[in-house]
Order: sequence, then structure tokens, then C-alpha cells
Amino acid sequence: MAEPRDPEQIRELTAVAARELEAVAPLDALRAWWKRHYLTLGHKRLARLAILEWPLERVLADRSKGE
Repeated sequence: MAEPRDPEQIRELTAVAARELEAVAPLDALRAWWKRHYLTLGHKRLARLAILEWPLERVLADRSKGE
């Protein structure tokens, strides 16, 4: 599945991924979360949520800058 281009769909999918990330604890769960969202949201958006721990609002705002 390719990354969606509709901004509203991206906001929705990113919000779902952010909520699910809050419940992820062990590394295996993080890997499963990544695989579940990687194809629709892309590695940059997921890395900003999971690794850089950006707040959801910042990840979503970054999309408007062409990221």
C-alpha cells in the first residue's frame, strides 16, 4: 500500500499510529507497530513519532511544510 496523499487521511492514520505507539512497550511490540504502519505512513513520520518522540501535532504540522 502506497503512502496516502490526502492530508485528512494522513492526519487520521498518523493519529491512530500515535495512539497505538503509546501502548507499545517491548521491542517486539514496537516492531509489529512499525510493520503495521510503515507502508501507509512512511519511515520519516514513524521515526518522528517513535524515535524522536515528537508530539502528534508537530508530526502533523510538518506535513504542511512538504515533508
